[in-house]
Amino acid sequence: MDREETINGVESNKDVNTNEKKKKILISHNGEDKEYCEIIVDFLEKIGLTEKEVICTCISGYGVGLNNNIYEWLSEQFNNDLYVIFMLSDNYYNSAPCLNEMGAAWVMQKHYTSIILPGFNVNKIQGAVDPRKMAFILDNDDEEIRQKLVEMRDILVQEFQLERPTEAKWNRITKYFIDSVHDMLKKKKKKTDDVQNVDNESQNNVGQSDSEISDICNFSSSTAFFAHRFGKAFPGVRGILEINDPQDCIERLDILLRKPLDSNNLHNPIWWFRGGSNLFISEFKKASSSKALLDTDEIKIKRVVAYSSTHYYRDFVYVETYPEEPTGVYEYNKEYIEEHKRMYGVCHEEYAVFENRMISRMEYDDGAAIIDGKVVDLKGMAELRIRYLTPYNFIICAHMSAINNTSYDSTMKALLNGILQGHNTVNDIIDYVETMPRNRNDY
Repeated sequence: MDREETINGVESNKDVNTNEKKKKILISHNGEDKEYCEIIVDFLEKIGLTEKEVICTCISGYGVGLNNNIYEWLSEQFNNDLYVIFMLSDNYYNSAPCLNEMGAAWVMQKHYTSIILPGFNVNKIQGAVDPRKMAFILDNDDEEIRQKLVEMRDILVQEFQLERPTEAKWNRITKYFIDSVHDMLKKKKKKTDDVQNVDNESQNNVGQSDSEISDICNFSSSTAFFAHRFGKAFPGVRGILEINDPQDCIERLDILLRKPLDSNNLHNPIWWFRGGSNLFISEFKKASSSKALLDTDEIKIKRVVAYSSTHYYRDFVYVETYPEEPTGVYEYNKEYIEEHKRMYGVCHEEYAVFENRMISRMEYDDGAAIIDGKVVDLKGMAELRIRYLTPYNFIICAHMSAINNTSYDSTMKALLNGILQGHNTVNDIIDYVETMPRNRNDY
């Protein structure tokens, strides 16, 4: 029997048997905790699970499809043989849909693992999750995390009939997982420190004008806050404004993204999006008249396009950058860069800066580097950087913008790549965004 006959025969049998239960993992979470979900999904992929076996609605390719009702779709998923991973946090327990998922998992007696996110603790566990059952505490010490990863791996290898990773591969998987958690904790601590500094400064700024003190404290909605900042950075704009002077672009972005970008009432309100790749923005720094740092990203600004819709929840800022020369930390040739660009739309390199010296991402991950022929402990002082070796573009908008929907990610990425290739314009993105309904989490 040839391959085509086998595929047709097997697939047709599967289509007939519509009641067959499929083994899947449901990551039950609140969208505010997306960055931790990404770490878990990456781990699941590395041990051999596919996107068809993992459900995580906040990540592109792992959630509800276009035009599907998310609640009906999730209800159907509970008919499968689900293994549930609860991402427990204050955000989770403040969400009615999350608690509904927890209750459904309990009623249908699904096996589960509880992951305690940083800032939460076992004593806060309520509802259907058994607090006596050992949980995976994500900000525990490294050795405890390694042990919990081994336990989770063994459970999933058995449940999904996976091939157990070799020891060398497993060591790389666990190291990357732990490093990712540490990086996220450092980033969140920095944001918390920044907010505390702003709060302290605000107490000393009584009597000053509104422009001299924090404005974020007046908002609880990311879309309303973004519209406010948009108006400060692009006053008078109704519709579209294109700016081609890099220095002017940076001045406008500096206003849009000035600190603070976090408060006790409004967490991570402004994000960047590029299809399925997206993350909150915590810091924008001017490096020169044409270059800036957006968190770890080095961006050499080419142009900015600001769009103000008649519906503020569709407002966004398009940013396009020039390519930069490689740092020299790695050996790249033009063929490699062009091939990477052809496959992924853009090509970038990750490195770090330690005492004005460039070091590799691998040295950054290891916490030590070879400098002047000697091993030097970085002591957590190195700063991660991402440099784009080809033209690059992305969208800045509110966290709960209409754009923030996994159903739109593939089209948005295609349009962004199309602009860089000369096939599309920003007007095509505007036309697409204007078809998007308000984000159901925008309130």
